[in-house]
Amino acid sequence: MLNKLPKTSKGHLFVLSGPAGSGKTTLVDRLTLEFPHVKKNVSYTTRAKRAGETEGVDYHFVDLPTFEEMEARGEFLETVHLFNSNYGTSVKAILNQLEQGYHLVLVLDVEGAKKVKEMLEVPLLFVTTPDLQTLEKRLTARGSEKPQDLEKRLERARFEISQGEKYYDYLFVNDDLDAAYQILQSILVAELHKRKAIPARES
Repeated sequence: MLNKLPKTSKGHLFVLSGPAGSGKTTLVDRLTLEFPHVKKNVSYTTRAKRAGETEGVDYHFVDLPTFEEMEARGEFLETVHLFNSNYGTSVKAILNQLEQGYHLVLVLDVEGAKKVKEMLEVPLLFVTTPDLQTLEKRLTARGSEKPQDLEKRLERARFEISQGEKYYDYLFVNDDLDAAYQILQSILVAELHKRKAIPARES
């Protein structure tokens, strides 16, 4: 059977963004379950661990001094300060997984995604909901947002969507999880089968 997302000698990097509640993490988790050689990058953050989150799986949770020391040493590919917390992507972790042939999906805020795009030739993918009303319902249902923070999240979502429409290579809607997953998978398949992504054959 044809492997739609084949493991290669050197892995490929993808960036996925979307407002909180768009389902981006769920989509990537599903992708990594179906294709063990596709990995989700685990970022570092100074925010508190939420209920149900696991160290080293959802994030690497560190205190602010540790984060700042890592940043000063140049250990992050990109960092962003969002909702009173810092987030960073480890250069070492990315390089290690790519060298092992793993395809890596970075789940990043739009600001971090643009920073990565300035440094690397990497496809930017953006997932959103059909409308802000749907997004608000999802955020309310998951119960992780305080009422006073919900409007801040929605305002941030408006900004992120505008950036997705302006800067990203792919934009798709998660109205149905199965359909959105097929779109995400199709994008990765197409990118991996671009001629520039296929190693040149010897004559």
